[in-house]
Amino acid sequence: TATATATTTAASASGSPARSGLVQRALFAKNERSSALCSAVAALALESPQAAAEVARAAGGPIGSVGSAEALCALMSASDGPHKLEVKYDEPPDEPELLRACGGLLPARVAILFPAAFAALRQRFCEGGDASFVASLRHARPWDSGHGGRSGSTFLKTCDGRFLIKLVPRHEYHAFFEHAPAYFAFVRTTPTTLPSLLVKVLGAFHVEFRSADKKSTHSQWLLVQENLFFGHDVVRMCDLKGAQRHRAGDDPDDTVVDEHLFQLNGGYPLLLSEAAKAQLTRALWNDTLFLSSINVMDYSLLVGMVQRAGASNGNAAVASADAAAEAAADAAAD
Repeated sequence: TATATATTTAASASGSPARSGLVQRALFAKNERSSALCSAVAALALESPQAAAEVARAAGGPIGSVGSAEALCALMSASDGPHKLEVKYDEPPDEPELLRACGGLLPARVAILFPAAFAALRQRFCEGGDASFVASLRHARPWDSGHGGRSGSTFLKTCDGRFLIKLVPRHEYHAFFEHAPAYFAFVRTTPTTLPSLLVKVLGAFHVEFRSADKKSTHSQWLLVQENLFFGHDVVRMCDLKGAQRHRAGDDPDDTVVDEHLFQLNGGYPLLLSEAAKAQLTRALWNDTLFLSSINVMDYSLLVGMVQRAGASNGNAAVASADAAAEAAADAAAD
């Protein structure tokens, strides 16, 4: 909204289509810079004294010193701490490399949702714990998600490939804030009690930039999640939701839907062993029951196809889908 307003005002004042185009390109470039840098600014906020103090207060010390999974799960559902922590930058942070990359934009403030609960979740589920997550978050770049959705959201991927950052509208950010307690209560039971394939959201932030002259601000709302396919050579993605409509599919990098999976599999659905099918069914039941309990209805099953070494061209798609689905079910069981 702020960008659209600024563009309209500048165009009206100049009365020149050429100048209006320059203004639009400048605003687009500013938006691109802030998108690419918001994860680094979020990481900077997580390393701030305010965030560290709040997490240490809730955990009784550094989050890395919490030794048991039970204690971390209890911390996810603790209700005695702030649900939102703001880190403000009245002066530019002492990060010369970051400030040079900002190109005239300065971090103004960062709101961290549920700082202690998310720190516990990351310590519990992320390889290397919370500290490793923050280190990854400092470096990200734009990522093409394969045209899998219709939301038009911008995605970033950390440079090590471990995490995805989704830039969301403000209302989606606030919707997650509303449902976060239920989310933490559910995810703490996975996968030891409840098998689940639900992608884990690992952090939620509101990052606000300001211009160097302090006359304008620009906001980004972001959710950080695990990259489900990290460490796998995925050659095709399928977004399964019972759809019979056409979406993409001609480009190998596109995410395809149900009908294309049938085509790639020679007319067959996903072929699973009985054990893998039972495990997958349990996980989907748990996940959809949770999502329906918070009135979320737009969800799907993302399947990654990996090429098996030695598979012939004729059965590569079937073998790949089988391997990917069984691996997903095995991960839920683990």
